[in-house]
Amino acid sequence: MYRLACHYRDLPNNNKSKIVNSQLKMVARHIIFIGRVQGIGFRFTAHRIASRHQLTGYVRNLRDGTVEMLAQGSAEDIDACIRDIQEYLPGHVGETRIEEVPPNPTSTDFKITF
Repeated sequence: MYRLACHYRDLPNNNKSKIVNSQLKMVARHIIFIGRVQGIGFRFTAHRIASRHQLTGYVRNLRDGTVEMLAQGSAEDIDACIRDIQEYLPGHVGETRIEEVPPNPTSTDFKITF
C-alpha cells in the first residue's frame, strides 16, 4: 500500500483555499448522551465513529450515568457522527443534549478519557 504525501505549498491555489475554508468552518460541540449508555461499549463505539468522521475531542463516562463527548470538526461531520452513534446503538440513547462551545485548535485526535 502506498501513501501519497504532498505539502501545502505544492497544492494548486484552489486546493489551498479549500483547506483554509475547512479549518475556518471548524466547530465544537459539547454533547451529553442520556439513557442506558454506560457498560455497553458506548465510548469505544463513539470513538470509532468519531475517528471515522475525522473529528477531534474526547468521550468519557460521567458519574451520573451519562456519557459526555466533546466533538470538533465540521458541523456536518459532527451531526453525522451523532446520528451514526444513535443508529448504531438503538434504544440506548434516550436523550442527546448538544451545546456549541469554542473550538480548541490544539486538539489533534479523538480520545477516550476516564
